[in-house]
Amino acid sequence: MKSVSVCQKLVPVMSLTTAAIRRLTTILHVQTSRHFTRTLAAGQSLCKFVDFKTEDDFVDSVMYSLEPVIVNFHADWCEPCHVLTPRLRSLVGSKSKLKLCVVNIGEFPELVREFEIQAVPAVIAVKKGRIVDQFVGLVDEEKIREFLSRLEETDDPAESSS
Repeated sequence: MKSVSVCQKLVPVMSLTTAAIRRLTTILHVQTSRHFTRTLAAGQSLCKFVDFKTEDDFVDSVMYSLEPVIVNFHADWCEPCHVLTPRLRSLVGSKSKLKLCVVNIGEFPELVREFEIQAVPAVIAVKKGRIVDQFVGLVDEEKIREFLSRLEETDDPAESSS
């Protein structure tokens, strides 16, 4: 059973059928498996952080999530990423209806290709298995708040614009 970190405690998430995972995996053409290194600092209190080890785990935890997920594509060598990621953690951590997933592009190049990430930092919002909003680059906290508010307010993924 997969789990997510909720305030640094592991909590089981909804079990998915093997057929459902295969369907979405086929759609995304995710076929490889790599290890993901979690980047939370010790003692940092971040609620609803999606932790995954393989692309299949990513599909289960992000694309099948009942709650909207903010996916932050970042790189260790990217200075703007080191500024944006803590901002996202702080702002998403204060939202009860959102989760945050951080993807290291060096660890998961297949996800980078599937989501057509051209530059980092890149942030996408996934709701009900669909990308509903996104931005690229370092943005200020007010823009992030607006981005998160749009995601919380939107009930139908087709209503949001990129």
